[in-house]
Amino acid sequence: VVVDAVDVDGLTVLHYAAGEGHSSLPLVSYLVETAGLRADTQNHSGLTPLHLVVEEKRGAMDTIRYLVENQEADLHVEDAEGRTPLCVALQCYATDNAAYLLSKMESVDEEALSLACAYKWGYKYPWRIQKTVLEKYAFGQGQCEL
Repeated sequence: VVVDAVDVDGLTVLHYAAGEGHSSLPLVSYLVETAGLRADTQNHSGLTPLHLVVEEKRGAMDTIRYLVENQEADLHVEDAEGRTPLCVALQCYATDNAAYLLSKMESVDEEALSLACAYKWGYKYPWRIQKTVLEKYAFGQGQCEL
């Protein structure tokens, strides 16, 4: 079996495993640690396995933590549309995933700021998410002092 093969979109088996979210940790860790696939591999659209797993609203936290804490996934990597994993989590209203990513980031970009503060389709982010994004954006831009 060729585990490092890619499909027409540049997706590896690791991308597909991460995209399963709720049940992916055993397979994701096997593919990285045993099969030697790189956790930061981007497909043709710039998506990493972390971009895909943060879309899941439930049950993906173990895989997200594994990629961030064990594999040191780049939290600021952007896809072809300029979206970081945090932006993807915010767009998918995966608030627990967004909160976790925020806890690991020192600063955020303008895209994350606008997503967290936007009021779309009747959905408003919890204040804790908005407050954290605002603080990290301001501190990252050097515009706030403690």
